[in-house]
Amino acid sequence: MKILIISDTHRKHENLLKVLERECPVDLLIHLGDAEGYEDYIAEQAGCPGVEQGEVYGVLDEHGEWAYVIGSVFRRAAEDAGFSSTALLSWLRERGLIQTRGRNNTRGKRVNGVLTECVVMRLSQEQEPDDFEEI
Repeated sequence: MKILIISDTHRKHENLLKVLERECPVDLLIHLGDAEGYEDYIAEQAGCPGVEQGEVYGVLDEHGEWAYVIGSVFRRAAEDAGFSSTALLSWLRERGLIQTRGRNNTRGKRVNGVLTECVVMRLSQEQEPDDFEEI
């Protein structure tokens, strides 16, 4: 499963299109904010189904290193793409690509003021694991 996480596009579609050209096709596009009303355009360019304006799927940490994706959204996206969310979370945890608290592979985070269980995914990594493409 290939997940592309972007944020703060601020109508700079030239940069967005360069990223999509390099990274697509993707199984899931997560935009973490500041699309400035262009959510449908971004989804169309990525070949993703349209989204409702204002839908929130998670938040970034204050340093932009980790994405807190709402757990139910992550599980649904993984299963819609044909993956076991449990197996995918285990794979990500083993490679240090998610932060966890306990056996649920999630952490609590306030999203729109509501405490929510989230999958905490690393946004950047200096070097990809050798078997990164195996999932």
